[in-house]
Amino acid sequence: MMSWIKEISPIVGIGLLFGIAYELVLWLAIKLDQSKPKKKEKIVIIKPFSDRNEEKNIA
Repeated sequence: MMSWIKEISPIVGIGLLFGIAYELVLWLAIKLDQSKPKKKEKIVIIKPFSDRNEEKNIA
């Protein structure tokens, strides 16, 4: 039983380190995203066929 634990412990330790590093990167990304001022988005309304409603006189 002890030999099995000795063989598995380095793998678990490396996995634990990668897991902690991953969580820290996610936490840092969230904190940096919250600190940026949000840009206001402008809404542009486009009327693609607005010319067809107007009658044109070609005389």
